Amino acid sequence: MMCCSSYVFIDADNQGDFSSKLNKGPAWDCDLIGPFADYLFSAKVGMNVETDGGAFNNIWALQLLTKGDFVSAISTFSGGALKDIWRDLCNSNMDMYANEISLSQAMNDILWLGNFNETSTYYKDAFSWRYDYWYNTIWSDENLKGVTISDNNGALTANVSGTAASYQWYRCDSATPEIPVAINGATMASYTPTENGIYYVAVSGGNVGYNPYAAEHPEEYTTDCELSLVANTAIVMHSNAIEITEL
Repeated sequence: MMCCSSYVFIDADNQGDFSSKLNKGPAWDCDLIGPFADYLFSAKVGMNVETDGGAFNNIWALQLLTKGDFVSAISTFSGGALKDIWRDLCNSNMDMYANEISLSQAMNDILWLGNFNETSTYYKDAFSWRYDYWYNTIWSDENLKGVTISDNNGALTANVSGTAASYQWYRCDSATPEIPVAINGATMASYTPTENGIYYVAVSGGNVGYNPYAAEHPEEYTTDCELSLVANTAIVMHSNAIEITEL
């Protein structure tokens, strides 16, 4: 039987009945995940770069970077509860947790010849570094952190998080919503429609998903002659759509 990186145990409620079902979990070796990664998406697929092809552009998760309302939601969450928890980990909670498990880790190190003090220091430094990179580089206000649109009595407004470099409004007919048409001259943060239809805005800005490694190794991040989204410092995000029906 393979343990597959998780604990195997019998429920304590069985009171020593060793013929009862074995349970597995939780995963125990997530500490091997490198905490110093300096990107939002790695864009790597497959277990073996040589046989599985390495990095590809057609990873569906990367397309979420172009969905302005999705990125806005992630940005809001990232700057709220997640930031509070992460900050507390860096400031005090990490030391508290390390102290709580130090005695059990000391016993573990007797068998595995580890050094818990070095490991815990590494992870405390890593969490602090990652916190700084996450909020000051990836989710920096200089990047485009999402876009949604709102309708105020017929006047549409692009609500941008972060910094926008340009705007372009689009209209689709209700009968053919899959065919957007760019509206001439509609390149500001607000637009007032003059005819019924479905409207959205495309906004360009700094790419929160930019991966420096991808930019330096474009041959690994190109599929069907198309360079991956994460290899570009800039990105275009599309907002949610609003249908106007009373003009």
